[in-house]
Amino acid sequence: MDLPFELKLLKRGRPKDDVWQHYLKGERDSQGHASAVCTYCNLKYSRGETSLLKGHLANHCIKAPGNVIRMYQYNFEENAKKKMKINGQLTLNEFHDKDQPLPKGKSDRIDKALTRFFICCGVLFRIVESPFFLDFLQELNLAYNPPSRDILTNRLFEEELGYVNSKVLRELEATKNLTLALDGWSSLNHLLIWNFTILTPTNKEYIYQLLDLSSNSHTGEFITEKIEDILIHVGAKKFSAIVSDNGFNVRKAHGIIQSKHPYIEDVRCISHYVNLISCDIVKHPFAENLLKKINILANFFRNNAMAGAKLRELIKSMNVKGSGIVPFCKTRWTTAFQNISDIIRLKAAFEELANNYSNILSNEKIKPIIRSWNFFNNLKVLAFILKPLCDTILLLERSSANLSDCYLGMACIATSMKKLLRIFN
Repeated sequence: MDLPFELKLLKRGRPKDDVWQHYLKGERDSQGHASAVCTYCNLKYSRGETSLLKGHLANHCIKAPGNVIRMYQYNFEENAKKKMKINGQLTLNEFHDKDQPLPKGKSDRIDKALTRFFICCGVLFRIVESPFFLDFLQELNLAYNPPSRDILTNRLFEEELGYVNSKVLRELEATKNLTLALDGWSSLNHLLIWNFTILTPTNKEYIYQLLDLSSNSHTGEFITEKIEDILIHVGAKKFSAIVSDNGFNVRKAHGIIQSKHPYIEDVRCISHYVNLISCDIVKHPFAENLLKKINILANFFRNNAMAGAKLRELIKSMNVKGSGIVPFCKTRWTTAFQNISDIIRLKAAFEELANNYSNILSNEKIKPIIRSWNFFNNLKVLAFILKPLCDTILLLERSSANLSDCYLGMACIATSMKKLLRIFN
């Protein structure tokens, strides 16, 4: 039977996208957009835009089934390939009047390049709406209509992320002997961040998960659960090793994982091991006293404008290579050696300040430190001790480092220690 004309009108419109089968549809807003709640993780969207819902399943929902995640990642990849095919075809519209809008293929290509620029260069998304940036784009191509900040951070970002995640997943599916590396740290905002990175035999590194676990207790069982999630999604049989530091909770997690998957090797981070050696050295009273004096010098010349300006002037006039003093950072393992090297390098400038410009050295501790007869000699001794450790850490942090570099680095450290005993005994 034919429907009334009014009901026919109600049934018109865009058909419901398949992505809604993974969401609970809620009330509609004034513009007719329904809210959505993910059926897997209960994340709520006040406005259920299709691109955002697909992006959530492809890139963010860790509780979604693996086949659902792969399906939507593949969807993004296929859409990107279609756009590439369109972009590669020259049409009469390519030779357009500047007053006319760009062909969709070319506009999509520029949008994709713009998105990668913002993400890969760490540019703030709000810049896309800066009048100066818009003027710059207009000078490049008057017909290009740049995306809004909302479109850039949502639809374009999710499309690019889905495309990249799909490519990464395809490579991981075709690769064996993977290594999972994990580490946790506190951010500047005091958030407890954990990073799970997958390394391939060809030295490619993929950040698989970057999680804020501030609200969780980081027990061995909890870390095990996070590792198991990754092993299940990627395939446990594909992994040959798990690398981490030597924390108690991580050691416990390693033990649980190895009991379930005995073919996965338990490996400690060699760079962390070398850093523990350097930490023990700088805790020695001899080194600790020198580093305190270095911090006094560094803080004074960084905080005193007149003294800092004079130091920079002397560095330039005396043709001293480099600039000032690199601030010491506990989480950057090589800065202790860099600090010491900076002070030794600036010895002539410091002595010139103490001898001829003592009036601007307002901190009474500065001159005694600089004029101490054994201060710079002791720094050279400490630098001699720390240099092989610093060199080894930098060697092992290279993406091309392998097991032979570990042995080479440890051999250099041992040789330096033996040489130290011969020189200073």
